[in-house]
Amino acid sequence: MPRLEPIWKKYRDQGLSIVAIDINQRGKAALKFIEEKNLSYIFLETHVGPDDPMQKVFNVKALPVNMIVNNEGKILFLHDSFTEGDEVRLENEIRIALGL
Repeated sequence: MPRLEPIWKKYRDQGLSIVAIDINQRGKAALKFIEEKNLSYIFLETHVGPDDPMQKVFNVKALPVNMIVNNEGKILFLHDSFTEGDEVRLENEIRIALGL
């Protein structure tokens, strides 16, 4: 998640929105992490836990999940899990989605 912060700052003026959704009900621990890493994009917590229907709807196999969604709400790119270097691929997808 911290690797998304520079991408968010770089492309937010071109229309990029990032929304992180926590389905693990971490509450205070998640808030502490967000504050420690100075993350500024949107964070939501579903309060549902491991049976969250989002996992089934989007066929999520691993967390975190990154989705690039256009202005019409269409998912253009979905990537689950995140390892070092994935931010390069994600940024390329963002540039394509934004027409850059």
